[in-house]
Amino acid sequence: MKPITCTLSNVCAVAAHPGWVATDATAAHGSAPLTPNESVALLIKVIDGLTINATGKFFDPGGTDLPLATGQTKEKFYGKPRSAVR
Repeated sequence: MKPITCTLSNVCAVAAHPGWVATDATAAHGSAPLTPNESVALLIKVIDGLTINATGKFFDPGGTDLPLATGQTKEKFYGKPRSAVR
Protein backbone atom coordinates (compact mmCIF):
# COMPACT_ATOMS: atom_id res chain seq x y z
CA MET A 1 0.00 0.00 0.00
CA LYS A 2 1.40 3.39 -0.95
CA PRO A 3 0.70 6.37 1.26
CA ILE A 4 -1.10 9.27 -0.30
CA THR A 5 0.45 12.62 0.42
CA CYS A 6 -0.25 16.12 -0.68
CA THR A 7 1.03 19.52 0.21
CA LEU A 8 -1.47 22.08 1.40
CA SER A 9 -0.58 25.49 2.68
CA ASN A 10 -2.28 27.02 5.70
CA VAL A 11 -3.64 23.70 6.97
CA CYS A 12 -3.25 22.76 10.62
CA ALA A 13 -3.84 19.21 11.93
CA VAL A 14 -4.30 18.78 15.70
CA ALA A 15 -6.00 16.49 18.21
CA ALA A 16 -8.45 17.91 20.75
CA HIS A 17 -9.87 16.44 23.95
CA PRO A 18 -13.52 17.44 24.48
CA GLY A 19 -13.21 17.23 28.28
CA TRP A 20 -15.55 15.30 30.56
CA VAL A 21 -18.88 15.92 28.85
CA ALA A 22 -22.30 15.10 30.31
CA THR A 23 -23.66 12.29 28.12
CA ASP A 24 -25.56 9.05 28.66
CA ALA A 25 -22.19 7.25 28.62
CA THR A 26 -20.67 9.41 31.38
CA ALA A 27 -23.76 9.68 33.62
CA ALA A 28 -22.80 6.64 35.72
CA HIS A 29 -19.52 8.33 36.75
CA GLY A 30 -21.00 11.43 38.36
CA SER A 31 -21.85 14.89 37.23
CA ALA A 32 -19.67 15.93 34.29
CA PRO A 33 -18.62 19.59 34.41
CA LEU A 34 -19.35 20.29 30.73
CA THR A 35 -22.50 20.06 28.65
CA PRO A 36 -22.04 19.07 25.01
CA ASN A 37 -22.72 22.69 23.97
CA GLU A 38 -20.12 24.03 26.42
CA SER A 39 -17.53 21.55 25.19
CA VAL A 40 -18.14 22.46 21.56
CA ALA A 41 -18.00 26.20 22.34
CA LEU A 42 -14.64 25.77 24.10
CA LEU A 43 -13.21 23.67 21.27
CA ILE A 44 -14.37 26.20 18.68
CA LYS A 45 -12.44 28.89 20.59
CA VAL A 46 -9.35 26.65 20.53
CA ILE A 47 -9.74 25.94 16.81
CA ASP A 48 -10.27 29.61 15.98
CA GLY A 49 -6.98 30.46 17.68
CA LEU A 50 -4.83 27.83 15.95
CA THR A 51 -1.92 28.68 13.71
CA ILE A 52 0.11 26.45 11.43
CA ASN A 53 2.63 26.12 14.29
CA ALA A 54 0.06 24.12 16.30
CA THR A 55 0.21 21.21 13.85
CA GLY A 56 0.75 17.89 15.62
CA LYS A 57 -0.26 19.12 19.07
CA PHE A 58 -2.98 17.87 21.44
CA PHE A 59 -5.22 20.41 23.18
CA ASP A 60 -7.69 20.31 26.05
CA PRO A 61 -10.92 22.35 25.91
CA GLY A 62 -9.18 25.32 27.52
CA GLY A 63 -6.49 25.43 24.83
CA THR A 64 -3.71 23.93 26.94
CA ASP A 65 -1.18 22.00 24.86
CA LEU A 66 -1.10 18.51 26.42
CA PRO A 67 1.46 15.73 26.01
CA LEU A 68 0.14 13.12 23.57
CA ALA A 69 0.53 10.32 26.14
CA THR A 70 -0.58 11.57 29.51
CA GLY A 71 -2.15 10.72 32.80
CA GLN A 72 -2.54 14.46 33.35
CA THR A 73 -5.99 15.70 34.27
CA LYS A 74 -7.49 19.04 35.08
CA GLU A 75 -10.51 18.94 37.34
CA LYS A 76 -11.92 22.03 35.63
CA PHE A 77 -12.47 20.09 32.41
CA TYR A 78 -12.11 16.43 33.23
CA GLY A 79 -13.79 16.17 36.63
CA LYS A 80 -12.60 13.63 39.18
CA PRO A 81 -9.25 11.87 38.68
CA ARG A 82 -9.68 8.27 37.48
CA SER A 83 -8.73 6.89 40.89
CA ALA A 84 -11.69 8.75 42.44
CA VAL A 85 -14.12 7.36 39.85
CA ARG A 86 -13.34 3.68 40.35
